[in-house]
Amino acid sequence: MFPNSAPSPLSDLSNLSVVDTSVINRDVFGFFSDNSRSGARSMGTLDGTQTYRDSVSSSDTVDYYRFRTGTAYNSDRLNLSLSNLTGDVDVTLYDKNDNFVMSSSRIGTNEEGINVSNLNLGQDYYIKVSRYSGDSSYTLSASTGDYARFSNLLNLENDLGTLSVNQTKTGYLSNSNSADNYSFYVGSTRTVSVSLTGLSNDADLRLIRDTNANGIVDDGEELIRTTTGGTSNESFSLEGITSGRYIAQVSQYSGSTAYTLSLNSLSGAGYALENNNTLATAADIGGAGRSGNLVGSRSYEGWVSGNSNFYLDRDDFQRFTIGTSSDFTATLTGLTGDADLQVIRDANYNGIVDAGEVIGVSASGSTLSESINLSNLSAGTYYLQVSAYASNSSHYTLNFSANAINKFDTASIGDASGDGSSSSVFRDGALKVDFDFAGTANITNVRLEARRDGVLVNTLGTWDGGSDRRNAIVNLDNYSSTMTAGTYEMQLIARDSSGTEYLASTRTIDIIDWTRTNGDLTSNAWTLDSAVGSGAVYLGRGGTDILNLGVSRSEVVGFNGNSLTGYNPLYSTYSQALFGGTSFDFISLADGREIYVQGIEQLQFSDGTSFNLSVSTNDTAFGQQWNLHVSDVDSAWRFTRGSSGVLLSSIDTGVLGPVGSGRGVHDMTSGRLITDATDDDNYGGNGHGHMSISVMSGAANNGSGIAGINWNSNVYVNDVYGGVNLRQAVLDSIAYARANNQRVVFQGGIQGEAWLNSGGTQAELEALIANNSDIAFFAVAAGNGNLNMSDTTTNPGLSGGVARLQGTHRNVMAVGALTYTGLETVNGLTNATSVDRASYSNYGAGLTLMAATDSIAVNAFGVQQNFNGTSCANPNMAGIASLVWSVNRYLSGDQLRQVMTDTAMDLGTTGRDDLFGHGLVNADAAVRRAVAMDRNYDVANLRNGRNVFA
Repeated sequence: MFPNSAPSPLSDLSNLSVVDTSVINRDVFGFFSDNSRSGARSMGTLDGTQTYRDSVSSSDTVDYYRFRTGTAYNSDRLNLSLSNLTGDVDVTLYDKNDNFVMSSSRIGTNEEGINVSNLNLGQDYYIKVSRYSGDSSYTLSASTGDYARFSNLLNLENDLGTLSVNQTKTGYLSNSNSADNYSFYVGSTRTVSVSLTGLSNDADLRLIRDTNANGIVDDGEELIRTTTGGTSNESFSLEGITSGRYIAQVSQYSGSTAYTLSLNSLSGAGYALENNNTLATAADIGGAGRSGNLVGSRSYEGWVSGNSNFYLDRDDFQRFTIGTSSDFTATLTGLTGDADLQVIRDANYNGIVDAGEVIGVSASGSTLSESINLSNLSAGTYYLQVSAYASNSSHYTLNFSANAINKFDTASIGDASGDGSSSSVFRDGALKVDFDFAGTANITNVRLEARRDGVLVNTLGTWDGGSDRRNAIVNLDNYSSTMTAGTYEMQLIARDSSGTEYLASTRTIDIIDWTRTNGDLTSNAWTLDSAVGSGAVYLGRGGTDILNLGVSRSEVVGFNGNSLTGYNPLYSTYSQALFGGTSFDFISLADGREIYVQGIEQLQFSDGTSFNLSVSTNDTAFGQQWNLHVSDVDSAWRFTRGSSGVLLSSIDTGVLGPVGSGRGVHDMTSGRLITDATDDDNYGGNGHGHMSISVMSGAANNGSGIAGINWNSNVYVNDVYGGVNLRQAVLDSIAYARANNQRVVFQGGIQGEAWLNSGGTQAELEALIANNSDIAFFAVAAGNGNLNMSDTTTNPGLSGGVARLQGTHRNVMAVGALTYTGLETVNGLTNATSVDRASYSNYGAGLTLMAATDSIAVNAFGVQQNFNGTSCANPNMAGIASLVWSVNRYLSGDQLRQVMTDTAMDLGTTGRDDLFGHGLVNADAAVRRAVAMDRNYDVANLRNGRNVFA
């Protein structure tokens, strides 16, 4: 934006065709929808199987889901199915950088499936469910981990119909297609033979019957598997396959390979021969996925025979483990001949059933059901033995369950802030609750009780059902009137369907009283009062702020969980305390006090020494850059100095001087500038665009000139005064950002009404802004006419123009200019002692936020000069916005503006007013809010809007 003394010309601009850009609708800020990547429904760390039911329609065309891979064995494999479709719906997998990984787009209502391996461990991925045609409900299932060794999801990729003799299929397995399913039907009892040949790498084979037709391989539904290894053929033959639908599944073990699958069906009788005839070969049927601890009830079908002339398979052994003392029950039903049941504990681990190791027996005779009940069975590994009596043969169904005596397998309660002290929490803070069960079949609800001296104070939360919980958040602010400072006994209590209650171990939690001290945009200095209780919160806000801890340096036990020795401000924010909707540095003192600080640039100690926390540079004018210090940019630099994932776009006069003009590029990293042949920065005497870019992103820490706000992001330079029109500049920048998977922050050095129609109609410009709100943010100068933002006629060349669109587009910000009216030097840094709205800066209901003007900039001749106008405030704002987006790219442009307004420093009349908007932007507070939302959205958003501590 130009100073009020400079005219604002508009070049003749050609019309361009409208680009149709995909619109992503957003919910009101603070509530994520699942219609965009940034609002993806969180699946947490995917370990096992998760299922979601939802729908897409013409008004809700996409749903996003986000999951994180674990670090356990096979967590790099993903199996995904999309089923129960009534329309044509597709599914796509992206990595955390929005790079395409794999998709499935079968025609019509055919089920979709993705099976991939070699995903990155411990990283986020995104699932996009897309409507192609027709409205449709859907069921989305996804699994990783031990479930994924073979895919436990049965999307029907290949339907072979009724299996006939010698059906042969060919296929190919790789990291991007790690499993294929072949569904077939048999109409009567058959013998089914399957073989897998032609392998160049290791692949495996199994047969499944999806008894409950839920598309998931549940316990007892795998009939047989073969895992020979290497490139050897895999094959099996099963007798007595009864009528119904079956799935032959081919799975990658390692590498890529073509294969030939042959299937054969002949008349047969009996039941399949299982390889579980000894203790050593016992099938593991304990936990979910037939492994791990037995949790709740399980069912298994099998066949035993003592008739050697038919199919000798006298004994079946099944192995299970219980992790805690439990009541155990096993029943054998559906017998067609005489079979018996035993429970065994191989106490000496010799693989032989010795005397005294049979701990339960049922031998009723004939086809009567068998039953064993064992109370308070201790933790350990056990075996179930099903045996044919004499020469009898029998099919059987084995049902068994283990119910933990105390129900809870694990239960934990602690501070959700992440400040390293889980047993103490600030009053009005939050608790994190985790629990799971050894047996959950009849649990109806779980509640958390808080007692003090044995007396119930509050029930802090109730969770229905017996499902495990991870990271459940309890907001203590809801109980502030009763949960005063003190020591509480916290306990989780489970209730079953009969009304019986089971108590987890008690956890002692200290609730800490705390005091809050707020600074302002000037330099503030405080001394921690020794009389302060266990907790204190200091919000320095703008300026160079100093906190004297009143203790020696040796009494500082930890700063963000580390010692002060070796402190480096560029690597000091890995750990933060999340509280009040934002993130804090946390200081632990030897006397037990916990201090949360934000916007504090220096710590002092009782011996008179000091310790600088903020980032400083060696640029010669750094100390005089009041714009950085008043908005705490040097504190925000601790979190980020800008990133390659964010693009800055200068909508101004350009940066390159015309040949022979004597102008050049100074105090900038040329490799970060993206320019074109139309750029000559030929408007104005000293290079208006050059100075804007200097403030926003000038080279930092290079021993000369000034430090720009963003040190790393590239700058797309647009000369809208002598090169491209405004609409083309916006189109070009957005196209570049999307091609490079970036967010883009525009600094709009433009004022006046004419810009609304530069290169097209105002409606086309607004559509461009709205359609790209997911990745684009516009910081536009409010104008230098000392006009109300709503006034478009008094002086249309100096009015708000594009900035006024902030009223209808939440990714646009109208930036006013704030100037200093008094200065002082603190620790070698220029600080404001008082400020005011610049006399020329536009105002009114359309004003969003203020940023510093009168900043030192380097002009096109390499000379430092004072840069003023809303022209200067605007690149200050854009640079700060780019830092916020650099720490949390999941924010949309709308949400980015909300973060910056929520954390601004109030000026003038309390609350928003027409002279200062929401106040002065605070880089450190805005970055910290974005960090908190990224690290733990649930905890961060216990506070929203102006209720955020900032």
